[in-house]
Amino acid sequence: MKRILLLPIAAIIGVLTVTGCEKPLPEGLKGEIAFISSMDNDGAFDIYVISLPSKEIRQLTHTEGRGVENVWLDWCPAGPIAFASTRDGNYEIYMINPDGSGEVRLTENDYDDFYPTIRWDGKQLAFSSSVVTRKGPPQKDIFIMDIATRKTKRITNTPEDEITLSWSPDGKKIAYAKYVMGQPEIFVLDLATRTPTRITYNPGEDLNPEWTFDSKYILFSSDRNDTVNVAGERFFGVFMVDVEGKTEPQQLIHKDRFTMSSPSVSPDNKWVAYQFQRDDWNWMYVGICSSTNPKESYTLVKNIFYNRTPVWKPTTD
Repeated sequence: MKRILLLPIAAIIGVLTVTGCEKPLPEGLKGEIAFISSMDNDGAFDIYVISLPSKEIRQLTHTEGRGVENVWLDWCPAGPIAFASTRDGNYEIYMINPDGSGEVRLTENDYDDFYPTIRWDGKQLAFSSSVVTRKGPPQKDIFIMDIATRKTKRITNTPEDEITLSWSPDGKKIAYAKYVMGQPEIFVLDLATRTPTRITYNPGEDLNPEWTFDSKYILFSSDRNDTVNVAGERFFGVFMVDVEGKTEPQQLIHKDRFTMSSPSVSPDNKWVAYQFQRDDWNWMYVGICSSTNPKESYTLVKNIFYNRTPVWKPTTD
């Protein structure tokens, strides 16, 4: 897998104010980003891929049924895209090739399976599963599946929900959000020792961890800096923290009265994709911004539908 050093942290600290205006993409910006949208207007949420710089969009899944979701994407360097879907009545894990072929269902349970993330070589998949317990409500724990055999191993067993998983590019750790006293915080699980390390401490909600491609830093969504509560909702921004939690998280992406969340880092660490929504909008956009230039931001997907959870295509060379 390609290893790219992160740009110096001093170069990206500071708020990246997102303009959201539509303008031509810069020369040399290439790649593909998968995202979720209801743009085919049949009531379901499907997976799409946008190619850069052309902005051409192709649809990967074609599900039917109002409210049916294909969500929580993870794009493996080995090729396939993992996701969860409610097409069969509850959340189960599926996998599909980036050309729309080879779709396969990986889990089949009476309870929900969420937040899949694939190891870089495509051989294992981690996910959160809502396991029924003898006492109390179902708890969401982390499981790892060997994709070839479908054998599954439970690797956490705690009373708190563990959600929004992200496997590190080096394959050694999994970042996730875990509820602590009712609020989600970011943790990192060392797979060799099964030791979890908490890396955020804040009364706000910290979710959606995403690794930089050198496995040294984690971006995540948080409402920790929002002091305005509009109609019961707080606004999220995108923050970054080192993988050991030794420094205070730094806010990277923010705009007043906007929720900016679900970050995904480009393979060269130069761009961050995200979803954004203004408080008075009924739709959601997908955008990107430069990790080094606060003024350089672009809207990639803009329509009257919900477009969310962008994920960059990784590289292997």
